[in-house]
Amino acid sequence: MKYLEPDKGLKVFDIRFDVTTAGPSPNGNKRIELFLLGCDKAMSGHPCKGCFNSKLWNANKAKHSFDPVELASWIIERTPENERYITLGGGEPLQQIDNIIILCKLLKENGFHIMMYTWRKLKDYLNVSKSLDEDMKIASNSNHIKQKLPELLPYLDIIVDGQFIESEKLYQEDKADGLLSSIGSGNQWIWDIRYYNEVGKYRYFPMRDLLRLRVSSIDDTLVVYKKRGAESASN
Repeated sequence: MKYLEPDKGLKVFDIRFDVTTAGPSPNGNKRIELFLLGCDKAMSGHPCKGCFNSKLWNANKAKHSFDPVELASWIIERTPENERYITLGGGEPLQQIDNIIILCKLLKENGFHIMMYTWRKLKDYLNVSKSLDEDMKIASNSNHIKQKLPELLPYLDIIVDGQFIESEKLYQEDKADGLLSSIGSGNQWIWDIRYYNEVGKYRYFPMRDLLRLRVSSIDDTLVVYKKRGAESASN
């Protein structure tokens, strides 16, 4: 891939294959993980306490960037059809939403199951909640993201939203179970975006209420196992 000027393409920190800490998949919870540079929350002086990705905060440290079309082609060429599960993390992927849309569109057209993390509360951007969350006010490009998000959703399958709260930490790297090995804290929610794209309704669950996550080997649908008494939320 050719390098572009930092502000001309996607600012990428790293890409890793066959990781078991980036969400569920039918392949032993192995996924590709793409780390994007830049976190506007942290750079505005409000980092998540205990964040373990501080190297990814400052997008201005990027010496180059990548054309999202070339990056998609590079990933597609290196991924067998039965291993096309990818997770976008950071940093904050939505900070680069225009290029993320291009990337995800091409990956989805080539059969990828796509999961994304964001510190933002999705309710604020989908008009599920009428109130404007304080987190949204500190973000640098919230209005643009809210405008562009409907273009991105058709290419996503799962979103995990919410800031990491250290006192509610769930993450256990060695579990490799698709839940504790990939979710930061119990306050975060998992959104079944694939369900929304197919049915037109939002389906989401607080992480603290879940026992297990898996992606079906038959049709890539999200299967959620809840604790007794826990209820799903939908709108």
